[in-house]
Amino acid sequence: CSGPRLKSCLLGSVPVISWLPRYSIRENALGDLISGISVGIMQLPQGMAYALLASVPPVFGLYSSFYPVLIYFIFGTSKHISVGTYAVMSVMIGGVIERVAPDSNFMMWDNVTNSSIVDVISRDAERVRVAAAVTFMSGLFQ
Repeated sequence: CSGPRLKSCLLGSVPVISWLPRYSIRENALGDLISGISVGIMQLPQGMAYALLASVPPVFGLYSSFYPVLIYFIFGTSKHISVGTYAVMSVMIGGVIERVAPDSNFMMWDNVTNSSIVDVISRDAERVRVAAAVTFMSGLFQ
């Protein structure tokens, strides 16, 4: 366990430490800012729509759009990768969620309107749990 070996291990695990000090703000900042804004403008509604495809509340689409990019910024090695949500996986997870936690499992009787309503809060909480479990298990298999 020597100093150079520790430095090599740290730079291999967290590559942002090696390239960030050499980042040229004068040459790259404007282009990176414009591309970040344009991707953000596209990714926000797209992430929310994909969350609805996955049958979870739209805010979780924002989470899945922001956090993977942040984690890849710290631990990733390629400058030219595209990380984000995509429709096929959202539809597949939505199919599982609809089978495991359908609306019919969360029906409540409303005495005021004399009809049955869906308990949206408990339904959404269960659907997020199912989506997290499916995502975790598919990550383990991969």
